[in-house]
Amino acid sequence: MPRVELRNVSKRFGKIVAVDTTNITIENGEYLSIVGPSGCGKTTLVKLISGVWEPTEGEILIDGKKVNKVPTEDRDLGYVFQSIALFPHMSVWENTIYSPYVKNKPEDERQRIGEDSLRLVNLLEKKGLFPSQLSGGAQQKVGLARALSSKAKLLILDEPLSALDARVRIDLRYELRRLVKRLGLTAIHVTHDQEEALSVADRTVVMRKGRIVEKGSPRQLYERPSHLFTANFVGEANFLEGNIKTKSEEWCSVELRNQQFLSVHPTNAKVGDPVVLFIRPENLRFCREFKANSLPGTVKEVQFMGSYLRYKVMLETEETALVDLQIPHERINAGERVMVEFDPIDTIMYERPPEGLREVLRLE
Repeated sequence: MPRVELRNVSKRFGKIVAVDTTNITIENGEYLSIVGPSGCGKTTLVKLISGVWEPTEGEILIDGKKVNKVPTEDRDLGYVFQSIALFPHMSVWENTIYSPYVKNKPEDERQRIGEDSLRLVNLLEKKGLFPSQLSGGAQQKVGLARALSSKAKLLILDEPLSALDARVRIDLRYELRRLVKRLGLTAIHVTHDQEEALSVADRTVVMRKGRIVEKGSPRQLYERPSHLFTANFVGEANFLEGNIKTKSEEWCSVELRNQQFLSVHPTNAKVGDPVVLFIRPENLRFCREFKANSLPGTVKEVQFMGSYLRYKVMLETEETALVDLQIPHERINAGERVMVEFDPIDTIMYERPPEGLREVLRLE
């Protein structure tokens, strides 16, 4: 199982900085997902790791060996593409054993590798079919089997599920993780789908503008993100801006717009400092009457989301809050006045960035 290390890696195309001074280590047997908006540098990063491009600066090491100038075919890795990229004139079997074939493996070894790889993705009985005879999900499974047949211990997955239907994507992402863990591979999985990134990985990297914003366990990034961009990009988020009015060892009172107040747990911020409060929609509740740590507002929109309802509420702070409530619950209609209750345990306070909240949250 290879260990991959990037040391101060940058990649420039003329004046465009695609990857900027990146440092990260992917441990043996780790399933790492990389997520970020379009153009953030995530695909460039895996192309540097796989040898498609050389870094402009920095070092890439696989198992302690510098591989900056080592060609892709000598890096002992399997690659699963977004576009599936099967050979249309070859059968499932021929596609699967392509790697051992070009490596001149003996016939009996090719047979064993092909059968093992197709058995892992439950497609052995379809080995005589051609890609055009398969569904999109089955085609991508063949792409995965082809990567596995290389017997590489490092697997690069470049948006492998983005071309598939939603239901197929959900099924395949669990299949991917199961196979990676069963085979003891090191996997690097690039995606723009936040839910996919969180569900498959041991650890997730969030990128923006060619840089790593934050890395950590999926749960950590969702529940206790360190950066405002991560809070906004990974899942739905509510933000309220204010200033610290009073502070004790146990509580901070934050004054919001229009003389509204919330109490939260303190940080290193001082009285008078501008701050941003963050909370997930599923951690908000409605109460009919005023309670401590609640804000008044008016329901502007109600969206049916399947297992829950999403309420869009205009607060008296002149900010919008999303409130997600599981079904069944007492239905509240658009136009009704409500009190939105904030739990201090689920509310995280950040220093307000000097460039402004909107600039920090921008995707491009």
